[in-house]
Amino acid sequence: SPVVAFLWRPEPGWPVVFVSENITRFGYQAEDFTSGKLLYSDIVYPEDLSGLTAEVSDFERHGQPYFIREYRILTHSGEIKWVTERSMLARDEVGGPSYYQGIIIDITHIKEMDIALKESENKYRLIFENSPIGLMHFTKDGVITDCNPAFEKIIGAEWNNIAGLDMIALPDAAIVNVVTETLSGGRCNYEG
Repeated sequence: SPVVAFLWRPEPGWPVVFVSENITRFGYQAEDFTSGKLLYSDIVYPEDLSGLTAEVSDFERHGQPYFIREYRILTHSGEIKWVTERSMLARDEVGGPSYYQGIIIDITHIKEMDIALKESENKYRLIFENSPIGLMHFTKDGVITDCNPAFEKIIGAEWNNIAGLDMIALPDAAIVNVVTETLSGGRCNYEG
C-alpha cells in the first residue's frame, strides 16, 4: 500500500506509538520509531519543520477534527520526498490532545510533474510574451482570451479592448477564414 499509517503522541517531536510496516518504502523500519530511536519530527525536512510545527499547534488549539498538509520528509538515505499527511486528533475526556492517528502518502511524482508543468508554462509564457510575431489564444467559438504585446501592436489596441473580441464576427473575410480553418484543426497564418 502507498499509505503509511502512524499513531503519534502530541508531544515535542511527535513520538511514534505505531507505524505500519510499509514505512520501509522510505528506508526506515517500524522499530526505528516505536523504540524511540527516531521521532517523527526527525524525518521532516528541516525547512518544513517549523511551519508544520506551527500548523499542528494551531490545529490543537482550535479543536479541528482533521488535519491535512503537504510537506517534505527525508528518507533513510537522505532523499527528499513529498508527502501529504491526513491526520485526526483524538482528545481526552477534558478536551486536551490525546494522540494523532494519521496517514502519509508519497506524492513526490505529483509534485515533480507540477514543477515540470510550471517550468513549461513559464517557458511558454516567456516565448509568448516576447515573440515579435502577433500571437493570440481564442476559444473554440473564436473569442480572444489572450494575446501578446506584438498582437496588441499589430491590432493597434490594448488588451482591455481586445479581450472578448469575437474573431468570427469581424468584417475581414480573410481573418474569419483563417480563424475558421484553425478552429477546424488546420494550420494557418495570417499576414495583413
